Amino acid sequence: MVPLYITAQNAAVVLRRPCNDQTIITLESFEVYPPAEVVTHTEGKLRITYPSVGRLSIPLDDHVRKSLSQFVGFYARHSTQDAQAEENIRTQNTQDPPSPKYITELLTGIVRAMSEEPDMTLAQTVYVSKRIDDHVLCERDSEAPWRRSPMWLIIRVALQTTLGEWNVEEHAGYKAFILYALSSILRTALQHNQPDHLLFVMNVKLARRFCKMPDGSRDGCFAMDDAAAVSKMVTDELEKHWKDIQKQTTRRVNWSLPTEKEVIDGARVDLPAAVPYLKEIKRRDACQSSKGPTKKFAVPGGDQYATRYNFDHVSPPNLTNVPSAPLECAIRLYDFEQWVARRNGFSGVGMLELTSALNGYTHAALSHYKGDPERLSVAFLTMVELWIGIDEKVLEWEPYLRNYTPEIPSEALEPLLLPRRDHMQRLAAIEIYLQNRHKAAHHGSAIFYDTTDSTSFANWFVSQSLSMQRARQEMQEEARRNEEEKLAEMARINDRYEDLRRRIDAAVCTRYHYQTRWGWQSAHPNCGKCDNEQVLRSLSSVAILSFCMLFINCPH
Repeated sequence: MVPLYITAQNAAVVLRRPCNDQTIITLESFEVYPPAEVVTHTEGKLRITYPSVGRLSIPLDDHVRKSLSQFVGFYARHSTQDAQAEENIRTQNTQDPPSPKYITELLTGIVRAMSEEPDMTLAQTVYVSKRIDDHVLCERDSEAPWRRSPMWLIIRVALQTTLGEWNVEEHAGYKAFILYALSSILRTALQHNQPDHLLFVMNVKLARRFCKMPDGSRDGCFAMDDAAAVSKMVTDELEKHWKDIQKQTTRRVNWSLPTEKEVIDGARVDLPAAVPYLKEIKRRDACQSSKGPTKKFAVPGGDQYATRYNFDHVSPPNLTNVPSAPLECAIRLYDFEQWVARRNGFSGVGMLELTSALNGYTHAALSHYKGDPERLSVAFLTMVELWIGIDEKVLEWEPYLRNYTPEIPSEALEPLLLPRRDHMQRLAAIEIYLQNRHKAAHHGSAIFYDTTDSTSFANWFVSQSLSMQRARQEMQEEARRNEEEKLAEMARINDRYEDLRRRIDAAVCTRYHYQTRWGWQSAHPNCGKCDNEQVLRSLSSVAILSFCMLFINCPH
């Protein structure tokens, strides 16, 4: 068995000489590199069956051997223009590998024509399915992408198909062979004193191959026993080297346990050199205070900038006249946010006062923090805390409103970008409050929605208000009166309509035609039928009837 990699054609050929017939050789071929588009558009690994072209046979003589060698040698060095894939116009650097058609199609066709029994030989093909972890990595200015080396793939396909053709048992098949090969290489590396890091990586690779062995083949498998022995040898050798390194780099420290008196003396701090310095500082402060009056400092931003809010006040800061300068506006907003953050509840603050503060802060903060995600997140946090204060006061005024869900979902503030830990703690408290409000809601409807529901807030509020009940009763009575008036008006119009219809049916039109210099003209003076028809059209009894029916049977 001889595997050949034909580089310029992106193809591989596996030549075999059957043991039962030494006069022929068989040929199998497959594509080595899959197209880059297939690799980049696939999640995970590719699953490919090898070989892609089944087995064919040709007679083994000097003429065939020479022709096949020349063909493979020529196409291995020369790439044809029509086999090259077109470059991707957008990226200009993810060119696909060439098409293997000169090997998988042209060479296959030639060999098939020379094969005596192609169908029988094709049926002897051994196919294997492999999961390929390929990559296409490239930079924008690179001529071609980076791909994995295909040599190991060609060797694996040739080896696995050969072992499958020989009907080798699974516990001694391809995986066992690879395990034995890796353990032999690792043993040789250990005997030649290779670096520790290289031995460690090779040992990890061997252990990974050991884990891939089937469970049923672990008893009595010589390859696994050999791999376990080599792995233990390498592990012991690496552990020995590490202990030697520790002995060479470890420094012995001679330290005796201190006595109690030494501990107490070490805890007492004496700064004799600092005493003169502190006395000099005290003397300079006394000299400066004995001088004349100093000039009063003037704040550059003016009185509005200098005036800071006292956070001990119960009332919220006033944001009605926010300074136009960005720095002064930021300070005023910061004072307001600190007042909200330091409040543990809003007891002592009226509901209308909180509502006014929320509206003023919303108007000032959204325009000033525009384009700053962090400050906008703090602003939204402050707004919701003010809303919670208003909500608590409303629930204290009317506890029945707990049965209705709040208008803010509990996960509405998850996208906020809060810069500090205390902000996140405040956010957690807000989410807990909103979740409790949603759990306490029994009706499952909000205040401003589901107005047609029998348990909605609108129906409940009307049932609790005597003035609204009286207004509803007056509206119903007025609607009943309007309904009766409309029904009476509809009856009168229908009677008038029937009377006009009878008159029209009984009358005769007096229309006659005469000729003038402008042509034929028609006239019907004092025609009662035509006059009644015009009055009938003006009644629009059908439209009036539809409107009355819609008014009476109003949809709910």
